[in-house]
Amino acid sequence: MKKRLGAAIAACALLFGACGQSAAQKQKAAEEKPASSHYPVQVETCGETITFEKAPERIIMMQGTNYSILDALGVNDKIVARVGEVDLNGANDEMQKRIDAIQKLGSSQTESGGAMLSTEAVLEQKADLVVGYTKNGAVDKDALKAAGVNLYVPDSFCENYSVSKASFDLVDKEVDKMAKIFNMENKAQGIKDEAAKRLKNITSPVAKGTTVAGLWVYTAKGELGAYGTSSMAQPIFEANGLKNVFDDQEKRVQVVQIEKLLEKDPEWIVVLGYASQKDALLASVKSFPGADKLQAVKNDKLVFLPFVLTDPPNLLSVDGAIQLSKTLAK
Repeated sequence: MKKRLGAAIAACALLFGACGQSAAQKQKAAEEKPASSHYPVQVETCGETITFEKAPERIIMMQGTNYSILDALGVNDKIVARVGEVDLNGANDEMQKRIDAIQKLGSSQTESGGAMLSTEAVLEQKADLVVGYTKNGAVDKDALKAAGVNLYVPDSFCENYSVSKASFDLVDKEVDKMAKIFNMENKAQGIKDEAAKRLKNITSPVAKGTTVAGLWVYTAKGELGAYGTSSMAQPIFEANGLKNVFDDQEKRVQVVQIEKLLEKDPEWIVVLGYASQKDALLASVKSFPGADKLQAVKNDKLVFLPFVLTDPPNLLSVDGAIQLSKTLAK
């Protein structure tokens, strides 16, 4: 009898590692899945398929592209260099410190103000992945490809990007894609669940259906831009029970005349921009002819939200929804 029992125990251990394996142990084993069984993997980026034979070990980040996701996945230590400015001050000071600690390479600017990354700089850093964008020749993707360096561009930065209405599902999609690259799909689920929980816990201080407009100030041209449904401003507003008065506009941001804004006359106006320019931007909106007739201005409901907490879709967009709820409550 003892021999049979011993044999059964031995068989159990051989087949399962341990019959009494806990849920935590199983989860840990899943997260530590051997890389050899995961790679190679293919990921779509801007209509092209890129292949990873192993997890990237040396990343160059253009501005703050997808940093919040890399940070959550715990692979931010793989970022060896960055180009361009990242302004998270007042939005996420701790994350700003971590980004500031990353080596910053010298770069010139594109026509739209983005940072340019030279192929030479990529090769000097021996990078195996660039996370960024290609607009206005910001980086030579063909040269990178020829050098064997993968370039990942988030969906929202692609030239053929087309979304009629943005949602937080876009954030989940980016988390999934980055997790696949780094063999961290199991960890990604926890990140998405936490983001969903944070959004669900938002308690808006305003009545559902309260109207709002999201604005960008083109200071050099003296124009206003209104955010439509393809911007992450849309789901951020919806998470706070707000109705975008420009939800008849799919374009992410479109120039709008002050007369149109007066016609829409939203109860709240949320100005998006760089945190360092907050006061100047709010004052600029008030300076437009007729702006003093807007109920949001008259009722002191003209507020500011750092643009970095909206687009492109990433985990900072979740922070944006939470930050707006706090701003509305002040």
